[in-house]
Amino acid sequence: MQIAEDLAFPDEIVTQTIGILAKRRAGKSYTARRLTEQLGQAGERNPIEELIERAQEIRAANPPINVADERHRRAIEAAEAMADDEEPGS
Repeated sequence: MQIAEDLAFPDEIVTQTIGILAKRRAGKSYTARRLTEQLGQAGERNPIEELIERAQEIRAANPPINVADERHRRAIEAAEAMADDEEPGS
């Protein structure tokens, strides 16, 4: 897979873990974006798209659970009870 004029990767790159290391503002995000574009143009499945699709499947099958729901409900009930106990104008 040809990434640039002077840079090519073997086709096996689609099954490998890739790390992009560089200083700040050196183009790491751009490099990752170009790599995923090249994978798509080479007819390979984009691993980022796969992750997004899998996350969407999981969300659709399992509605989000808010662990804090029970605590929030109790806090709201306690606040309402305190408000009911207060006299108007105090």
